[in-house]
Amino acid sequence: MILAQVIRRLTKFERDYTETYHQTSLAIKIVSAQLINSILVPIVSNYWIKGSNLYSDNGLAEEIFLLGITTAFIAPGVKILEPYYWVTRILAWWFSRPSAKFSQNQRDLNLKYELVEFEVGYEYTYIVTTFIFTCFYMSMQPVVIFFSMGGYLLMFWAQKYTLFNKFRRPYPGTDLINVAMGQIILTGGIFYALGSLCWTAFFPDAIPADALVPNLIALGFGVFLFIFPWNALYRCIFDDGNDKELKYQDCRIYLPS
Repeated sequence: MILAQVIRRLTKFERDYTETYHQTSLAIKIVSAQLINSILVPIVSNYWIKGSNLYSDNGLAEEIFLLGITTAFIAPGVKILEPYYWVTRILAWWFSRPSAKFSQNQRDLNLKYELVEFEVGYEYTYIVTTFIFTCFYMSMQPVVIFFSMGGYLLMFWAQKYTLFNKFRRPYPGTDLINVAMGQIILTGGIFYALGSLCWTAFFPDAIPADALVPNLIALGFGVFLFIFPWNALYRCIFDDGNDKELKYQDCRIYLPS
C-alpha cells in the first residue's frame, strides 16, 4: 500500500499529455511493482536464501497463505475506511474556521471542500494484481482462489460505496487504460504455467520429467490465449451497431459561444 502511494505521487511529476495517459502509466507502474513484490521476492527468498524451502516451516507455501490473505483483504479494508477522505474533511473543517478565512480566498476554500479524486488507474491495480497473483500461486496454494473471490466481492462493494459517497466524478477519457489492463489480464494463463514450473523446480531432484511436459503445454496455451485477437473475433460475431469510420472530431457537436 505504501509503495502504491509513493508511485501515485511520483507519477504526477511526469505531467502526461492527457489524464488517460496519466492513469494508464500509473496503473502499469503500480501493477509491475506489486507483482515484483508479491511474486518475484517470495520466490527468490525461499529458493536461494532459504534453500528451496517449499512446505517446511516458514516456507513458500506458508508465506503465500498469509500473503494471499493480505493481498485480498487489506486493500478493500483500506478502501472502506478511506483515511485520506477523513484527513481532507478534517482539513476542510480546520480551514473553514472564521479566523482562518482571512488568510485564504474563496477558491482556496472551495478546493478544501472538494471530494477525493477517483483515480481509475489506481482502482484497476487491485483487480489486475490480485488476478495475476492468484494465477501464479493457485497450483501450489489453491486456497488463494477463495481469498481472491472474497476480496473481489468486498472491493466491489467498497468501491461502489466510496465512489458515490466519498469521491468526485472520475475524469472522462478513452478506453486506453481498459485495453492495457485487459492485455495484462490475458497473461493469466502464462503466469499460471510459470507458477507450476516454479514449484516443481523446488523439488530436490529438479523438475520431474512427468511434470515438465504438461507445464510446457500449459505455457504454450497461455501464450496462445495472450496473442489471440479476441477483439477481432468479437467484432466478427457481434455487431455493436457503431460505424467503424466514425471519428469524434468529424462528428462532434459545436455549440454557439
